[in-house]
Amino acid sequence: MIGLILFGNFATCLLIGLAGSFRGTIAGLSPALVIVMATIAASVNASEDAILVTVYCALALSAVATGACCLLIGFFRLAVLMRFIPYPVAAGFVSGLGGIVCVAAMSSMAADADLRDASSLLNPAVAGVWIPGAIYGVALYIATRRWGNPLILPASVVALILPFCRKTANVPLVIG
Repeated sequence: MIGLILFGNFATCLLIGLAGSFRGTIAGLSPALVIVMATIAASVNASEDAILVTVYCALALSAVATGACCLLIGFFRLAVLMRFIPYPVAAGFVSGLGGIVCVAAMSSMAADADLRDASSLLNPAVAGVWIPGAIYGVALYIATRRWGNPLILPASVVALILPFCRKTANVPLVIG
């Protein structure tokens, strides 16, 4: 499953990067899509093949439903109704999505803390795990704002992965 997500993200980035009309375009999977698909996969109690088929079907059905909604919005010219969505509602939705992505990032950095209690993140054992990731994120944000070169992200990822490759040279890489 993870291999499928990574390959899909790679293919999307490659296609948009090579065929896109804007220089330096970076594309990727929507965090909301990844969270929903991971939740669907985690909630199914079946074999790996059944989980894969379930996630494929959920993704296909949601893509068809989204396309149908977009066609209806365009056909009936309902896009003008977007201006009636209050700013606090839109901002709350975006900030809630950001909070979910932040919690997912903390769990992917193996910060095994009770995320309902912010003081547990300051525990030295937990802070030593998530602070380097936060420093990398802030440094990446500053670097992309200062220089704007599209190679900053891939170069920084490679630069941070290479020191760990030597330590894990004898460990097999298993994806999926």
